[in-house]
Amino acid sequence: MSVRANERRQGDLDVIIKAKELAVHTIRATNNEKYFPKRYRLTIADRMVGKAIDIFTLLYETNEIYPRNREELKMRQLNQRKAMAYCRSLIAMVDICEQTFNLPPNKVSYWARLTQRGDTYYMLRDMDFYFDTLFYDYLSETEKNRYEKLKVENARRREKRNAKTVKQPSGGVIG
Repeated sequence: MSVRANERRQGDLDVIIKAKELAVHTIRATNNEKYFPKRYRLTIADRMVGKAIDIFTLLYETNEIYPRNREELKMRQLNQRKAMAYCRSLIAMVDICEQTFNLPPNKVSYWARLTQRGDTYYMLRDMDFYFDTLFYDYLSETEKNRYEKLKVENARRREKRNAKTVKQPSGGVIG
């Protein structure tokens, strides 16, 4: 079933939505005086908020670049990789805060899931992979090798994800 033209709307890219969730969570978490005392706001908390907002704005701006040539592709990939590096920087700061302020493990794991090896990071990698697929002919040999490694890694991740799907209980009768 198709959607009528007047009811269609342009949605944001999933990775941008996740990056926004990350920024909002970071702002709220670092404003909690129970975990982040006021005297540390200017040192670590503001830097963490800045990184989270930088991740969001980089991705938002990058989404406006649809590459038509090699230079635009390079600019888009540079911004995506910079956002990935910022994700790693942010999670490193969260690790420091975990040890310094005794953050609860559930808060740290949620932050990690939003940041590094979770939503934002892997969505960025998938977006990078997608554009490498589209512009494979323009890639250098080094980039093609990186693409091939990423292709194998994505296949492994997909297999792992499929293996984790919820299985129906066997032998039971429903009703």
